[in-house]
Amino acid sequence: MYKLEKLLHELYDELLLTPIYHRNLKSYIIAGSTGTAIHVLLDSPIYYDIKPFYPLTVNPLFNPELTTTIYMLCGLMSIAGIIYYILLLITHRGRR
Repeated sequence: MYKLEKLLHELYDELLLTPIYHRNLKSYIIAGSTGTAIHVLLDSPIYYDIKPFYPLTVNPLFNPELTTTIYMLCGLMSIAGIIYYILLLITHRGRR
């Protein structure tokens, strides 16, 4: 994404996704690492074959009873993100 930012800058502007400050390579590495870790931690209780502590061959976080809770959390966060983006569009339109 760091390499694509210059190419996609106009699209980001159009979608109001332009950052307030300039992002450097370090911020992309931190965001990618954090996102990957969160994704693995959310998948670990749901899927038996996930190995979050590789090279260990067991998944101590596997707990299929959390499946509904994790899906509901992801759904609620999606709704919150959509609402935030719509409010961003509305407030930006009001400034024009």
